Amino acid sequence: MASASMAVLDSPGRVRSPLTIDVCGVTLTGDLFAPLPPDGLVIFALGSSGGRYDAHNVLAARRFNDAGLGTVLLDLLTPAEDLARTPAPDIALLANRLAAATRWLRRQHWAASTPIGWYGVGAAAGAALWAAAEPDADVAAIVAVDSQVALAADRLRAVRAPTLLMAGVANTEVLDANRVTQRRLGCPVLLDIIGSIRPLADAGDGHLAAGEALRWLSHRLSSPGRP
Repeated sequence: MASASMAVLDSPGRVRSPLTIDVCGVTLTGDLFAPLPPDGLVIFALGSSGGRYDAHNVLAARRFNDAGLGTVLLDLLTPAEDLARTPAPDIALLANRLAAATRWLRRQHWAASTPIGWYGVGAAAGAALWAAAEPDADVAAIVAVDSQVALAADRLRAVRAPTLLMAGVANTEVLDANRVTQRRLGCPVLLDIIGSIRPLADAGDGHLAAGEALRWLSHRLSSPGRP
């Protein structure tokens, strides 16, 4: 079961709709932003209960919208879970919820044939790779920023969706892990190294990271026949 509140006109040719999606025994919340019609749909897999309000995520989503892509900013944890979470994230839990939410979105008439991509940061990026390893994964392209991939390492060979890995040049531990991930992935993959320790932590590198992600996803999600 899931529901979407009444869509409202956000600006000419673009709609915004709050979403509540009941999956895996919990209710997840998110925000849909979409041009009409979208060339593709990007799910921002957010590993907290308030990630959809983060200014970097909202600005990145708007940039994707301006390029013709619809976006869903989806919080993969409830507020109660966020308060109680431990330092070690449950990547399998996040992955299962991302896959379930994707299946729900696919059942909506406006997304029935729209190519879907996943955009994740940190633990949620690892969860996206975990979910993409499933044989029935419904994802056309992935962007994984500062991905925490340790728990998904054994599944990387099974990922088939083209994947852009992004990491900060000064975050050597994450960067080294992403280099290993690049070698293990069984799909077309590119490692993009951004200038600071956290690609989305400041306006300059956040702008650069969003632009690189947009280029990757736009190329792979644009619907056939679109200009």
